[in-house]
Amino acid sequence: MAIYEYRCARCGVFEITRAMGSARRSHTCVHCGTEARRSFSVPHLNQPSTPLNRAIARAEKSRDEPEVVTRVPPQESRRPQPAAGR
Repeated sequence: MAIYEYRCARCGVFEITRAMGSARRSHTCVHCGTEARRSFSVPHLNQPSTPLNRAIARAEKSRDEPEVVTRVPPQESRRPQPAAGR
């Protein structure tokens, strides 16, 4: 489904949800009932998740303001531990 915008001369912009490619050039205003013309706007794209947004912001910031590291971070063992008694 896609969201289409229409502009009513009296009420302003309103949105209608329709199947992709099925929008008409005009639509009856949902508020006052007059004919409204379809308007074109920038598509609304999905936003990445919050952790991804933070990672992107941190990477962009470090490009101009690198983080100062004073020590090597502790390493965690990534190998599975052997089972007890083996």
